[in-house]
Amino acid sequence: MSTKSAAPAAMPLKDYFSSLSYLGLLLSSCVVVLPRSTAYFYPSILDAQLAKRSSADRPEHPFLTPFTASAAGTTAWVAAGVAITMVWWGSKVGKWWGVPKMTGSVS
Repeated sequence: MSTKSAAPAAMPLKDYFSSLSYLGLLLSSCVVVLPRSTAYFYPSILDAQLAKRSSADRPEHPFLTPFTASAAGTTAWVAAGVAITMVWWGSKVGKWWGVPKMTGSVS
């Protein structure tokens, strides 16, 4: 017995390019906005790290302080944001191409 699978529908380019621009906006937001939000969730950690760092010979713009105060925190925020964004993007593109959802166990 042969089963015919439906051919995937053509990807709508208008929707693709609008989603691609939205994806670019979300990814850039992951890099710029999320690391700066650490001060809202953990203000004491950021204040403690800033108190340890003071350098008059290398002044830093206040916008960059949350990025450079904790490299691990910045990396974690960016990685989490990019992971969530790419899962969303993959599911959206998967719907266009007709990729079946993974359900049940593989045997």
